[in-house]
Amino acid sequence: MNLNISILGKWQKATSLVVCSFCCASLCFIHASCSDSHATEADPNGFQDSLAVYDYMLLAKGHFEAYTDSMASCHGAPPTYKQHTIALLRHHYLQVLSDRKGVRSAQVARKEFHDDGKMVNVYLNVTYNDSTSDEIQFPMVFFQNSWRIR
Repeated sequence: MNLNISILGKWQKATSLVVCSFCCASLCFIHASCSDSHATEADPNGFQDSLAVYDYMLLAKGHFEAYTDSMASCHGAPPTYKQHTIALLRHHYLQVLSDRKGVRSAQVARKEFHDDGKMVNVYLNVTYNDSTSDEIQFPMVFFQNSWRIR
Protein backbone atom coordinates (compact mmCIF):
# COMPACT_ATOMS: atom_id res chain seq x y z
CA MET A 1 0.00 0.00 0.00
CA ASN A 2 2.88 2.38 0.72
CA LEU A 3 4.13 1.66 -2.79
CA ASN A 4 0.84 2.77 -4.37
CA ILE A 5 0.79 6.03 -2.39
CA SER A 6 4.40 6.68 -3.34
CA ILE A 7 3.70 6.11 -7.06
CA LEU A 8 0.52 8.19 -6.91
CA GLY A 9 2.39 11.08 -5.22
CA LYS A 10 5.12 11.02 -7.87
CA TRP A 11 2.51 10.92 -10.65
CA GLN A 12 0.71 13.97 -9.19
CA LYS A 13 3.98 15.90 -8.91
CA ALA A 14 4.92 15.01 -12.48
CA THR A 15 1.48 16.00 -13.77
CA SER A 16 1.61 19.30 -11.87
CA LEU A 17 5.04 20.01 -13.29
CA VAL A 18 3.86 19.34 -16.86
CA VAL A 19 0.75 21.52 -16.43
CA CYS A 20 2.78 24.33 -14.87
CA SER A 21 5.38 24.15 -17.66
CA PHE A 22 2.64 24.22 -20.29
CA CYS A 23 1.03 27.29 -18.70
CA CYS A 24 4.36 29.13 -18.46
CA ALA A 25 5.21 28.30 -22.07
CA SER A 26 1.76 29.48 -23.20
CA LEU A 27 2.11 32.78 -21.34
CA CYS A 28 5.59 33.33 -22.79
CA PHE A 29 4.27 32.64 -26.30
CA ILE A 30 1.33 35.02 -25.85
CA HIS A 31 3.58 37.74 -24.42
CA ALA A 32 6.13 37.32 -27.22
CA SER A 33 3.49 37.48 -29.95
CA CYS A 34 1.92 40.61 -28.43
CA SER A 35 5.29 42.28 -27.94
CA ASP A 36 6.38 41.51 -31.50
CA SER A 37 3.19 42.92 -33.02
CA HIS A 38 3.59 46.20 -31.15
CA ALA A 39 7.29 46.46 -31.84
CA THR A 40 6.92 46.03 -35.60
CA GLU A 41 3.76 48.08 -36.00
CA ALA A 42 4.66 51.51 -37.40
CA ASP A 43 2.51 54.59 -37.17
CA PRO A 44 1.06 55.78 -40.49
CA ASN A 45 3.00 58.31 -42.56
CA GLY A 46 5.98 58.20 -40.20
CA PHE A 47 4.17 59.88 -37.30
CA GLN A 48 6.32 60.18 -34.17
CA ASP A 49 5.03 60.86 -30.66
CA SER A 50 7.91 63.26 -30.04
CA LEU A 51 6.61 65.60 -32.75
CA ALA A 52 3.27 66.07 -30.98
CA VAL A 53 5.01 66.77 -27.67
CA TYR A 54 7.48 69.15 -29.35
CA ASP A 55 4.70 71.09 -31.10
CA TYR A 56 2.59 71.31 -27.95
CA MET A 57 5.58 72.54 -25.93
CA LEU A 58 6.16 75.34 -28.48
CA LEU A 59 2.86 76.82 -27.30
CA ALA A 60 3.55 75.97 -23.65
CA LYS A 61 6.83 77.92 -23.79
CA GLY A 62 5.35 80.91 -25.64
CA HIS A 63 6.96 80.30 -29.05
CA PHE A 64 3.87 81.44 -30.96
CA GLU A 65 5.54 82.12 -34.32
CA ALA A 66 7.05 78.62 -34.45
CA TYR A 67 3.76 77.11 -33.27
CA THR A 68 1.79 78.81 -36.07
CA ASP A 69 4.45 77.68 -38.56
CA SER A 70 3.53 74.12 -37.53
CA MET A 71 -0.21 74.70 -38.02
CA ALA A 72 -1.81 73.43 -41.22
CA SER A 73 -4.42 76.21 -41.11
CA CYS A 74 -1.72 78.92 -41.14
CA HIS A 75 0.09 77.47 -44.16
CA GLY A 76 -0.44 79.95 -47.02
CA ALA A 77 -2.81 82.07 -44.93
CA PRO A 78 -2.65 85.88 -45.04
CA PRO A 79 -0.40 87.53 -42.42
CA THR A 80 -3.44 89.00 -40.66
CA TYR A 81 -4.83 85.49 -40.07
CA LYS A 82 -1.54 84.38 -38.56
CA GLN A 83 -1.36 87.53 -36.38
CA HIS A 84 -4.90 86.95 -35.15
CA THR A 85 -4.04 83.29 -34.37
CA ILE A 86 -0.95 84.39 -32.44
CA ALA A 87 -3.09 86.82 -30.40
CA LEU A 88 -5.45 83.97 -29.46
CA LEU A 89 -2.55 81.65 -28.60
CA ARG A 90 -0.93 84.35 -26.45
CA HIS A 91 -4.21 84.83 -24.56
CA HIS A 92 -4.42 81.06 -23.91
CA TYR A 93 -0.75 80.96 -22.86
CA LEU A 94 -1.22 83.83 -20.37
CA GLN A 95 -4.35 82.16 -18.97
CA VAL A 96 -2.45 78.89 -18.32
CA LEU A 97 0.41 80.88 -16.81
CA SER A 98 -1.98 82.71 -14.49
CA ASP A 99 -4.14 79.73 -13.51
CA ARG A 100 -1.58 76.92 -13.41
CA LYS A 101 1.81 78.68 -13.36
CA GLY A 102 2.63 77.29 -16.83
CA VAL A 103 3.31 73.83 -18.23
CA ARG A 104 5.98 71.58 -16.76
CA SER A 105 5.77 68.64 -19.19
CA ALA A 106 3.65 66.73 -21.68
CA GLN A 107 3.70 63.12 -22.79
CA VAL A 108 1.63 61.04 -25.14
CA ALA A 109 -0.98 58.92 -23.37
CA ARG A 110 -2.50 57.42 -26.51
CA LYS A 111 -3.35 58.26 -30.09
CA GLU A 112 -6.13 57.43 -32.53
CA PHE A 113 -5.53 57.54 -36.28
CA HIS A 114 -8.32 58.39 -38.75
CA ASP A 115 -8.79 59.07 -42.46
CA ASP A 116 -6.44 56.32 -43.66
CA GLY A 117 -3.65 57.48 -41.33
CA LYS A 118 -3.78 61.12 -42.45
CA MET A 119 -5.24 62.46 -39.21
CA VAL A 120 -4.43 61.61 -35.61
CA ASN A 121 -5.94 62.65 -32.30
CA VAL A 122 -3.06 62.63 -29.86
CA TYR A 123 -4.02 62.56 -26.19
CA LEU A 124 -1.36 64.27 -24.09
CA ASN A 125 -0.93 64.04 -20.33
CA VAL A 126 0.02 67.61 -19.46
CA THR A 127 1.54 68.39 -16.07
CA TYR A 128 1.45 71.99 -14.92
CA ASN A 129 3.85 73.83 -12.64
CA ASP A 130 1.24 73.89 -9.87
CA SER A 131 1.45 70.03 -9.83
CA THR A 132 -1.98 69.52 -11.41
CA SER A 133 -2.43 67.63 -14.64
CA ASP A 134 -4.91 67.18 -17.47
CA GLU A 135 -5.33 64.98 -20.48
CA ILE A 136 -5.83 67.09 -23.58
CA GLN A 137 -6.64 66.22 -27.16
CA PHE A 138 -4.05 67.50 -29.65
CA PRO A 139 -5.21 66.87 -33.24
CA MET A 140 -2.65 66.64 -36.03
CA VAL A 141 -2.97 66.15 -39.78
CA PHE A 142 -0.64 64.82 -42.48
CA PHE A 143 -0.43 67.86 -44.77
CA GLN A 144 1.93 68.28 -47.75
CA ASN A 145 4.08 65.30 -46.71
CA SER A 146 4.55 66.34 -43.08
CA TRP A 147 2.62 66.22 -39.81
CA ARG A 148 1.09 69.55 -38.78
CA ILE A 149 -1.10 70.82 -35.97
CA ARG A 150 -4.70 70.71 -37.08
